[in-house]
Amino acid sequence: MIGYMCATPYHVISAITMALGMHASEESTLIIMDHFADAEKIADSIRKTQVFSEVILYKNNNKTKLNRVKRLANAFIPSKTMRDLAKETHFTQFICFALNFIDLAYIMKCYQADGKKCKFAYGDDGIGTYIYSDIYKANSIVDKILKITGRKEVLSTIKDLYVYKPEYMVENKHFNVIKIQQNSELTNKLRDVLTQIWPIDGELDVDGKVLYFEQPYD
Repeated sequence: MIGYMCATPYHVISAITMALGMHASEESTLIIMDHFADAEKIADSIRKTQVFSEVILYKNNNKTKLNRVKRLANAFIPSKTMRDLAKETHFTQFICFALNFIDLAYIMKCYQADGKKCKFAYGDDGIGTYIYSDIYKANSIVDKILKITGRKEVLSTIKDLYVYKPEYMVENKHFNVIKIQQNSELTNKLRDVLTQIWPIDGELDVDGKVLYFEQPYD
């Protein structure tokens, strides 16, 4: 069983690409953080495609003051969603596209304490993966929280990084870089799934065109 943790539509598309392609022979679970518009609706649409054995919506955002307080509290007292993921699952591989170091470290720490064998990895986060040397490092505040909660060291054991174009990387090459497999057959499968999740108006002329997905924060 493989787990994918995502926080943007780009992450979701990448997880679907891997689940349909290089990991097609394995069951998988998709965890979506509600950091983008219509996350709940999109999670329902993904469930209907049956690409994943399970789709979990993890409500964890900074959109209101109350949400920010809850998120800070969850850094020390993990949410039920995270507790269930850490205690009730046994993934053999867990790929974290979301830069959610606190929850990732919590899951890793629990797996370690329970003696569960799992290969943890990071996933392609877009341009940052290729050109930012510190993208997979916690900022100063998160780093302090990780130290206080005793979870900091476990993140240093992550060695694998899945990306689309290893040859374009100018940073983060110290990871064991694994290419996300793509081919024309997979592209056709991916197109079918994505049009179920994000339906396109039948009158829209998209033949030979490129649809560009952008996630410009708030």
